[in-house]
Amino acid sequence: MPLLQADHEEADTRLILHAVNAVANGYTRILVECRDTDVILMMIHFLGHLQAEIWMVSGTAKQRKYYPISEISRKLPKSVVDNILGFHALTGCDTTSSFTGHGKKTCWKVFLEHPQLLDGVGRDGPTAQSEEFVCRFYGATNPLAGVDKARHVMFQKGKKAVEMFPPTKDALELHLSRANYQAKIWLQANIPQIKIGSPLDTGGWKKGSDGIEIVWCHLPAVPNACIELVSCGCTTKCKMASCKCNKSGQICTPACACNADNCRNPAGL
Repeated sequence: MPLLQADHEEADTRLILHAVNAVANGYTRILVECRDTDVILMMIHFLGHLQAEIWMVSGTAKQRKYYPISEISRKLPKSVVDNILGFHALTGCDTTSSFTGHGKKTCWKVFLEHPQLLDGVGRDGPTAQSEEFVCRFYGATNPLAGVDKARHVMFQKGKKAVEMFPPTKDALELHLSRANYQAKIWLQANIPQIKIGSPLDTGGWKKGSDGIEIVWCHLPAVPNACIELVSCGCTTKCKMASCKCNKSGQICTPACACNADNCRNPAGL
């Protein structure tokens, strides 16, 4: 069977290829037995619209679960079905990292409202829309301004731990390159020969001593000028000599308790 002589490395994508081929050969009911999120999402993307009854069988031997793929796919907007694999790759899967404090459920709500923002993931599209999507699930006041601006605003407010900030633009672009690579593999699950280059070509991975390693960022996580971040807790507009910023010779910032508003810190006068 030439159509099934595939070069797929993963069984996940081979399942989709076989299911698509079975429907093409007249089968009207397909049951795929698997307990994998990647597979159910690929089934929704590739099989939900076919003229067949498609089910995913999961659970344990004593308690089976049956997921009606065709019904699920019909209830989702077409743009969601089209981009659901890019969504999964971007928000975290077996080969890509997730965003601290933002699980699938949080990101899914934004995805349902703006699925078109992930049109390019897995299709070598521009990254600006994906960056806007990330800004939106982080609750950025101006999601079009980018993640660096969102980080700046959150830092000024000083209400969240640093690890809860969005990634820098540098780190996000590397993450998007990995997500695009993974989604591109999934989006070719219905064809025998997957056209994909080396993951090293994306820039998101590099060759290490023990195999392939992730490239998390190119720029330092914190600029040298900000290695020692100082903020004061003054409630008297920094009139006292005990002001931490005054002692270190730094001006006050919005991260300080004085909010740098009418501050009397001599370093800022």
